[in-house]
Amino acid sequence: MKLSLRTKIFGGFLIITLLFLFASAYSFLNANNLDKKAKRNSGLFDEYRTVSDLDRRVREEKTMLLRYTNSNENKDKQAFFKSQARFKKKLSKLTSFYLLEKREKNLLDNIARENQMLNINAGKLFKLPPSSPQKTVLLNQIDDHINKIMNDLDKHRDIDKTEIHENLRQINLIRNAERDLAFGVLFLVLLSLTITFFSTKYITAPIAKLRQEVRKISHGHLNRRISLKTGDEIEDLANTFNQMIAGMYAEEQLAARLQKRLLPPKKIRVKGVKLHAQQIQAKVVGGDWYDYYRNGNEIAFFIADASGKGMSGALLATLAMSSIRCESKSKQSIEKILINTNKTIERRLGAGNFVTLFYGSLSPETNELQYVNCGHELPLFYRSATDNWSLLECRGSLPLGISTKHFHPRRDKICLQKGDKIIFYTDGLHDVRDKQRR
Repeated sequence: MKLSLRTKIFGGFLIITLLFLFASAYSFLNANNLDKKAKRNSGLFDEYRTVSDLDRRVREEKTMLLRYTNSNENKDKQAFFKSQARFKKKLSKLTSFYLLEKREKNLLDNIARENQMLNINAGKLFKLPPSSPQKTVLLNQIDDHINKIMNDLDKHRDIDKTEIHENLRQINLIRNAERDLAFGVLFLVLLSLTITFFSTKYITAPIAKLRQEVRKISHGHLNRRISLKTGDEIEDLANTFNQMIAGMYAEEQLAARLQKRLLPPKKIRVKGVKLHAQQIQAKVVGGDWYDYYRNGNEIAFFIADASGKGMSGALLATLAMSSIRCESKSKQSIEKILINTNKTIERRLGAGNFVTLFYGSLSPETNELQYVNCGHELPLFYRSATDNWSLLECRGSLPLGISTKHFHPRRDKICLQKGDKIIFYTDGLHDVRDKQRR
């Protein structure tokens, strides 16, 4: 089954997204539930504290009433009423709690009724004279009300304790579930990272290989072919590259054969002169060129280096060579040949294209070499009489194709002697290294 690259990427992304959505939803539900349980527990603790406070106050009120019976002091009576005011306020607050169940509300209603009876009997007690025998009866009734209130408060606290313990148990269950969820999320993260890693490697490895092969091809290795079996658009792209490269390679080989045919013979026989040339291109075709030919009684030659690499350089050098050959047939001076060639290059190719060139004309009869250097590398000159190597002196001018207005070739000349040697070369010679990279 052939899956497109888009389907593979979307499938991997969908799996990872679903895993994280599941983990996020589960975590959100647990967190929400835990928050509700925590709020409920906080409310239950407040309710429990309020009930305990009511129990403490009712016990204090009992003590106040007993003390009043023995002392008949007005301060005990006032303290009782103040305590009763706070008791009613607390009881009213407790009644409004949102967590109260029906059973607890019934208990609070009973407490409110008993407390009301307590207040009525306490009021009667405060009105009796100190030696009244009714005090004992009222104290017994008050004590009965207080005991019922305390009993109902204890029942209320028992209910709160049960609810608190149950709530804490559920909170612990939720926390355990969250701990398990944390390990589960960690597992999902590791699983997602693993899936992402292998998916990325599975998807990007062919792309990386394609990029590596294309980079090698871009350096001139047009005989290479890209071999990828992915069953998707990357394989189609590789096959398309192979077809394109095959066409480029065939065209490059044809251009190389044509370029070699345009070069002169390797040797030319002239009495007293030995001339040898060799071209080693960094690429199959390039902009380094040379030519030599008989021009009347003289030997005309030039070596050129066109800007650009590969096909562009080769086309520019071919144009320069053709123009020089054409101009040489009209028996013009060296300067005129180069001026007309410079105009042709600038007119045909425009700015940004130029050719460095060394042009020479040797007379075998006089051994005089006349030459013009147009921005080219200085030749190596060996004078046999002094057994010395040096650079051939040249006044020089601009390369061809840069400017017609400022192009002024200047001719130099030198008389050669028996055994003298001149080596002409292009700038590619500077890049040559031996096995030791020197």
